[in-house]
Amino acid sequence: MSLYPWTGVLLASVGAAARGADRPDAIVASIQRSWIENAAVDGSAASLDWVHPIARGSISILGASWKQVGAYHRLLADIGGEAHPADARYSFGGDLDVGPVEDGGNNYYHLQTSEHVSHDVTAGHSVVAEHRYISAGALHGQLLSAAWRYAPRPTLTFELKQALTVSGNLGSRATSARLDYLGAAQMFTGAAVGRAAPQLVDAPIAVRGDFSQYYVGLALPIGSTTFTVVVDRYVTDSSRQWNTTLVASVPLPDRR
Repeated sequence: MSLYPWTGVLLASVGAAARGADRPDAIVASIQRSWIENAAVDGSAASLDWVHPIARGSISILGASWKQVGAYHRLLADIGGEAHPADARYSFGGDLDVGPVEDGGNNYYHLQTSEHVSHDVTAGHSVVAEHRYISAGALHGQLLSAAWRYAPRPTLTFELKQALTVSGNLGSRATSARLDYLGAAQMFTGAAVGRAAPQLVDAPIAVRGDFSQYYVGLALPIGSTTFTVVVDRYVTDSSRQWNTTLVASVPLPDRR
């Protein structure tokens, strides 16, 4: 569900809306359009997830996502979960994404697993560690990331994150920062810089290269549904890509 491994924009934005066993099941649907500057190619993406509370402070996510950019087509199944033990200062979770990819005449399977754990060091400071394994055709390897989050007050959160390849031929690294403001609506903005392989970002870029990414988003509850809009710009030496994403988190009738 995330846009890119180092920002996690969508998961961080809509996951909180369905977290916790005191909330009903929810359907989270998203659509995305991509435009590549100075190129006769654009893209589309969509996802559908069922978010189900399975215990106090825990969720389970089942879903699927589809993406097409030029000759690149991808269909992934997703399963994941996150646990927040009662009265604990830590949480942990993980997910699995797997499915076929067609990239022109090159067909392969995309497999990604991730595990993360977070710890509230103090009332305003927390740290997060994450491990990802990725296999996509000839690309394979592991990414480790660490993040520091600071909440000077309940409505404001700042995150600084570093990701780095530790094995395989991913050759990817990134530093990212994000700022969230939670009022009547949730507003967030952030940026990432680093180096990435094309398969990691679903971008029609023929070679590895340095990148920069900038995004801004707004999550607004309308009735019982939360709508999130995210606009981001992904830039390399050879490509300029705009993405616009709309997410709707719709609670299902509570039958408990």
